[in-house]
Amino acid sequence: MVRFESEIHFETFVSMDESEGLEARFANVFDYIDAKSLTIEKFIKARLAQKNDQTKENPISKPEEIASSQHLENKMDNGSSVGNQRKIEFQTKFRDFRKRSSGLFDIFSTQIETVWGNLPFIIPSIVIFQTAMWLAFLSDGSISGDIVQNRADAFGDVSRSIAILLTIFGAIGGYLLSSTFDNNFPYGEFSIHPEVVDVMVILLVLASILYLLKNRQSLYYLHLVIFGSVFLRLIEVNIASYNFISIILQTSGLVLFSFFLSSPILQYKKSIEEKASTLDTS
Repeated sequence: MVRFESEIHFETFVSMDESEGLEARFANVFDYIDAKSLTIEKFIKARLAQKNDQTKENPISKPEEIASSQHLENKMDNGSSVGNQRKIEFQTKFRDFRKRSSGLFDIFSTQIETVWGNLPFIIPSIVIFQTAMWLAFLSDGSISGDIVQNRADAFGDVSRSIAILLTIFGAIGGYLLSSTFDNNFPYGEFSIHPEVVDVMVILLVLASILYLLKNRQSLYYLHLVIFGSVFLRLIEVNIASYNFISIILQTSGLVLFSFFLSSPILQYKKSIEEKASTLDTS
């Protein structure tokens, strides 16, 4: 802008009367330039002085800004340290949880493997025990029958149906051991004396426990009950009153029942004997 005004005045001075001398013209131009330069110098000094005054008026602004920035940095550092601490605590708890869960899983898997390995012995043992309970339930006047029947009476219709479903093999065994051979009575009629029933129940429960322990003596008690029930029913009925169809069916059923219950423990004892013989020969 200064340049523009100088150019205008310069043109004004040039357009002056040519009668004025050349020296006077140049003198006026130089005087005008000096005046404008002084004006510009004063303007620059005034701006610099104004900036210095503003700096003096706010001498604490920069330290406050520095302090606030340091405060924010400290907060961020504290937040990051707390976050890292929580992360470490979470990782530690997670590792502890993994160790405990892996330990529980190992225990659980070990128990499952143990149950799975003993399953061929658990199922026959349960069936033998169920047979004892059904034999007691079907009898009248026996001590074991009174105990089981009192328990069964507490069941509702649905619970009783579920119990029958879960113990169906024991029910089959109980009917095979107790149904009459007499042709004068309907098929399935209970024909064992109450005192004998109590002894048979005790022997079957003992056989169940020994079977679970993989003891071969359990088969002795089981077969004693089976053959004893057949023998007692035969001698209590006259030959003329024999129901041979019932005798054949029940005897065949008891043979199959005994075979399936005896096979797992017999195979187990046979494998042990074979291992022992191979170790002796080696």
